[in-house]
Amino acid sequence: MIIAIFTLPLLYNNLLSGNPQYVIRLAGILLLAAAYVTSRIKGVKNAATATISAP
Repeated sequence: MIIAIFTLPLLYNNLLSGNPQYVIRLAGILLLAAAYVTSRIKGVKNAATATISAP
């Protein structure tokens, strides 16, 4: 949270042109990216567990 507090104003003014719609879009893209990465981590963990528990 602290990193976001300090970096978002820099992104908002420079990269996102001060447009709140772009901030919402960026948040959505980052949320989808986090969901994808999380699903990949769970898939790797389940595959490793299945390999270990097999006789």
